[in-house]
Amino acid sequence: MKADWIEIKRGDILPQFAGIHVSINPKGFITMNRATHQMLGDPAAFLLLYDRVNNRIGLRPAAKAARKRLSRIA
Repeated sequence: MKADWIEIKRGDILPQFAGIHVSINPKGFITMNRATHQMLGDPAAFLLLYDRVNNRIGLRPAAKAARKRLSRIA
């Protein structure tokens, strides 16, 4: 599997909060830091994706009205 790295610009975000951070907590909720959410365009909801070949999940920003979306954003 080839890696596709991108450089994350820090801008006005403090260094400890500038990196991309997404995880799944013990209750099964997908969580991300504010910087990550902003880098994705502050979407109201996400589509949950699954890559069978590499056995990994992904998130794609989606409209809140989209069917099959994840939208519990606090």
